[in-house]
This record gives sequence, structure tokens and C-alpha cells, in this order.
Amino acid sequence: MTIASSDFTAGAVAVLVAGAVVGVVAIVVFLTRWFVSLPDLPPPGPETSELGPESPALANLLVNRCSVTTAAAAATLLDLAARHHVALFEAGPGSTIVQVRRDDDGTLTDYEEQVLDLVRAKATGGSAPLEAIELDASDAARWRKDFATKVVADATRRGLVRKRWNRNDALILGVLAAIALGLVALGLYLARLESNPDDNGIARDDWFWIAGVVWLGLMAGLRALRAIRYSSAGEAAAAHWLGVKRFLGHQDGFGDAPPASVAIWNRLLAYGAGIGVARGALDGIALEVEDVDVAWSRYSGQWRQVRVEYPTRFGYGQRPLPVLGGGLARLAFWGTIGFVVLPAVIDLLWQVLSDALDGDDLGGALAGLVVAFAIGFGVVGAYLVARIVDGALRAYRGLLDLHATETVTGQVVKHHDTEQHSWFAVDPGAVDEVRAYYWEAGRGDGRPPRGTIVRVTVTPRLHHLIVVEPSASPTPLDREPRR
Repeated sequence: MTIASSDFTAGAVAVLVAGAVVGVVAIVVFLTRWFVSLPDLPPPGPETSELGPESPALANLLVNRCSVTTAAAAATLLDLAARHHVALFEAGPGSTIVQVRRDDDGTLTDYEEQVLDLVRAKATGGSAPLEAIELDASDAARWRKDFATKVVADATRRGLVRKRWNRNDALILGVLAAIALGLVALGLYLARLESNPDDNGIARDDWFWIAGVVWLGLMAGLRALRAIRYSSAGEAAAAHWLGVKRFLGHQDGFGDAPPASVAIWNRLLAYGAGIGVARGALDGIALEVEDVDVAWSRYSGQWRQVRVEYPTRFGYGQRPLPVLGGGLARLAFWGTIGFVVLPAVIDLLWQVLSDALDGDDLGGALAGLVVAFAIGFGVVGAYLVARIVDGALRAYRGLLDLHATETVTGQVVKHHDTEQHSWFAVDPGAVDEVRAYYWEAGRGDGRPPRGTIVRVTVTPRLHHLIVVEPSASPTPLDREPRR
């Protein structure tokens, strides 16, 4: 686009600056609401065996921070057995048969129908080995996505979850975005910024409809964010199911009960599988596969699930001395750029561009220059601040970890590999979340096997792995968690 004319008067510049300020406010509000609205587990309610009105799949969603794990589909199959839509019985040691029944004790939800349809499709003769109820590899991802979508839809209908963005959020962000874009469009209109008509380019009036289109795109993007959070009713229900989880976790033998024992435990077994305490009930059910961020542990004496995080920022998992050196180097480099080089560049460019302007039109052109500098170097400044903060945090954590260690004893519950890192996670017991440790490629020995009890020595902040050794503590495991 060839600029045909422009006249950045003081009024036009003032309007543009106001639009930029409102835009920054809108971004701050968006980021604040994003982090504040992240779903977090409520405190567990009293231990109880009383089941709520939610299905096992809904209970799974509620105890997993509004996310559906693959155990939800397996728990739904067990619940169908408890409600006599299918039958599960042992045909021999380690062999369970699933049989489709015609009995019906009530209507089914969409996701329960989906599981029952899968059983009917696989049990072509009316019955089949339990391990035959599996998903085709080419269709597994779509099937699980459809199942999770239906569970979330049911939770939404019941008022258990809601969108991360409520009407007030959308209204506030929409108004702020409209004001910011409207001011920018008005400023460009007042500045008479337009392209050459011969180029079929932008006229002065076009800035307003361009701002409208951008606003519609922003609101559509906000609506497309499908993240959910607990409602007030959902928090109460989640607290209840966490209490049920604690109760079932204290029942001797419950965690090892096989799928066919649903005839004894009834729906309790289905709920235990869904909320993460009935490990044995999931054996042989191919609908449940290992989730990357979920691990089974029996270090506390009973099977339970823990969530696993894989941090990578601010030198996590690295040696303290290189992290300290890298942090200081970042501080020196980006500090020099931000406090020495950038001011000098700004001053030089300002002088060069100011001298190049025509003295008769200095006011309008200078105002346009101010806007360009404010936007361009504002973005650069924000980037430099982020880099400097990164360096400071690395230096701080590296310095404090130079001669500090802590020891963690627990069960190895997870191995995970990415293109950049190899990880293993240790559950120390009595926690709901653990951070995985980074296994350096240079170590001669391999990662300790899953299910073993180890004593891990790490630095307290970077969690750099120093020593891993077998623990003298007796292992409570009688089998390794299923991969």
C-alpha cells in the first residue's frame, strides 16, 4: 500500500495514544481473568460412601480439574454392568467375559449409549472377552474426543461447569476492545491516513469498518475458547466426590478388585475406577489407556491417581551452576540491550528522523513519529522486560540451589519421553500432584523401573537430579502399574 497522504495532528495522536492505552488495559484484563479462572480442586468434603446423582464419567471430570481422562469411558462400561445393561463374569483366571443384556433400568446418556454401542459392535455374538472391547487405532482419537465432548455437555446441562468466560467477562472485554479499536480507527481517520486511490487501497473511512471486522474476529476467538471451569454447584459436587475418593481409598482390597467384582461392589466399583482409586477394576479394559499427565500409585498402601507436571521454564531440571551462569549472562546481555543499546538507538533514530522532516510540517509528522516510536519500542521494551525477568529468576534459583539439596523417597510412577527430554516421576505419598524429574542423557544407568521405591536427592528449586538410589523402605507393590 502506497501512502497517499497523512496529517498526524496533535488531536489525532492523542486519540491514537488513548486507543493504545485502552488496548493495553484490555490485554491486562484478559490475562488476569485467564489465570484467575483456571480450575482448581476444592477442599475435599467429608469421607462418605454416599454416591451423588452424577455418573462415574461426570465424577471423573469433577475430580480431574474439569478434564475427562480415559478412565471415564472404562468406568462407564463398569457402570453399565452395575446397572445390568451388560454383564461381566470371570471365565477363568485372568479372563473376563462381557455379555450384552436386554435389561433396562432407565435411559442412558449420550456417552453411555456410545460405550454400549461399542460393546454391541465388538461383541458380535452377544458376548466377547473384555479385552476385545477396544477402539480401532484409526478411530480412537475421534471416539475419545466425542466421548469427552458429550460428558462436558452433560456437565454443562446439569450446571456443574461453565465456560471460563461468563457474560460479564465477554461484555467487559468486548467494550474495551471496541473502544480501543474505535479510537485507533478515529485517530487514523483524523490523521487522514489513506492510500493512493490508484492502488485501490484504503480510504479514510475504511478504518472504521476494518476496526469492526477486527472486533468481530476478536469476539469470535474469545467465544471459540472452549475451556471450562467449575460452577458453584460443580465445586460442591467435586468436594463431595473427593470425599468419596478418600473413603474408597481406605477400603481394604477395593483398589485390587477385578472388573467382574462389580457384582459385589455394584456401582461403587465404577465410581472408584472413574475417580482414581480402583486400579484393578481397569485391568483388561482397553478403553482406559495411560494419560501423560496422570499416573497410578500405590505408595500410600492403596491405589490412587496423581497428576504429573513437566516443567521446562527457568532452568528446571538443570544444574545450578550453569543455570546461575546463564541467568547472569542473560541479565548482562538483555540488561545492556535494554538500558544501554536501546536508549542509544532510540536517541539516534529520533535525531535522524527529526532532522529529515520538513520544518514546515514538523508538528504533524513529529506527532506521527511519536506514535510509531511509542508502539514499536513499547513492544520491544515489553520483550526485553520478559527476558530480563527470565534471567533474574534463573540467577536467583541457581544461586540458592548451589549448595542446597533435599531428599524425596517414593515410588516411581511415570516414565515419559519427548523430543527434548526424558522424564520420570516419583510419588512421595499423601500428595495429589508431583513434578517429574528430568533424566539427563549423559547418565550411564537407565531410569529406575516403574513401581520401584527410590530415594531421590535433588536441588530444592530447580529440582536438578543429583542421586537416585534404591530405598531401604519395603515396597507395598504387588504388581507394576499397567502401562
